[in-house]
Amino acid sequence: MFVSYNNMQEDLCALYPGWPLSFSTPSPPMHQVTPIGGTGLGLVATRDIAAGETIVRERPYIVQPAYIMGSGGAEDIYRTLEGFVSLMKPENRRGVYALRNSKGSALPTELAGIVDTNSQEAGPFPNYAAQYTGVARDISRANHSCNPNTHPAFDTPTLTYSLHALRPIRAGEEITITYLGNTLDQHHERQQELRELYGFTCTCKICRLTGPERRQSDMARFALQLHRQKIAEHDARFAKWVLGGAELLPLDTLEPHDFDIFTLDTTSWSIMESEEYCEPSLWEPVLARLVKGCSVLEDEKEVRFYATKAAELRTAYTGSDGGWRAVAENPRQTDWWAKLGDKRKK
Repeated sequence: MFVSYNNMQEDLCALYPGWPLSFSTPSPPMHQVTPIGGTGLGLVATRDIAAGETIVRERPYIVQPAYIMGSGGAEDIYRTLEGFVSLMKPENRRGVYALRNSKGSALPTELAGIVDTNSQEAGPFPNYAAQYTGVARDISRANHSCNPNTHPAFDTPTLTYSLHALRPIRAGEEITITYLGNTLDQHHERQQELRELYGFTCTCKICRLTGPERRQSDMARFALQLHRQKIAEHDARFAKWVLGGAELLPLDTLEPHDFDIFTLDTTSWSIMESEEYCEPSLWEPVLARLVKGCSVLEDEKEVRFYATKAAELRTAYTGSDGGWRAVAENPRQTDWWAKLGDKRKK
């Protein structure tokens, strides 16, 4: 079911003749919906899945504006939504009402609670600048983790949601996403948000940490938040580091705040790996500088490693490796390889 305004469907058909376009999903399926101890239903991998692979692609039950325009109050808007859903095919309607409602009786109708619990961002769509959301099918069954192994995405031309592996997933392993607005928040902040919005306490691998290990995890995520706020500044520091000869000073002679940008990026990537969470706005700037830095330092092995990671993540987030795979295959062909020559400080 697609709820649209302002001739949006006509505009979509003009942009993508035959909209919504046909799509394919992995066959045989890479996932199954199955009971997960303590959380109800969830998704589990049916075979080993490589980083960057598309696990499932599906057309959602509902796609609608996040805020449905109407002259009445909230309850009238919810009743309007029920009217839309009543027009769906019976099997789709049953599928919607089988989804979890974490809101209980806090909202006027059961459907309102289901939609609020399971909505994910959709779009963008032409002639409607405000946010759209959708309720997926199997993807709605993906449980939360603070170190998720997949990333959900929406594709406007095919009107589909998809799940992409952020790292290798073993057969039998649960497939997870994050429900959080900021997954780098501290443990108590994450738990509070999940309890308030979804009514559960997270017991993922990261949240099960206690004592010094939990404090270390919180400190690591806080460090990534600080790094995220300084992306442009760190790009400038990297350029200055290269122009200064790309010197690597012994770490035992430095305080952490004096680390060169290459060492700082190496540390940030190590944190993302240890936390098993690659912050969406941070991983590519960090990996890009590491690939360039290792090229300047003429470290072919490390260029291949970081470029391969960037290719996997870029594919998971966008469907394309963004050219990173070519860099991994031919490190010496990049503009940054041995860029300083004899001017590099060793």
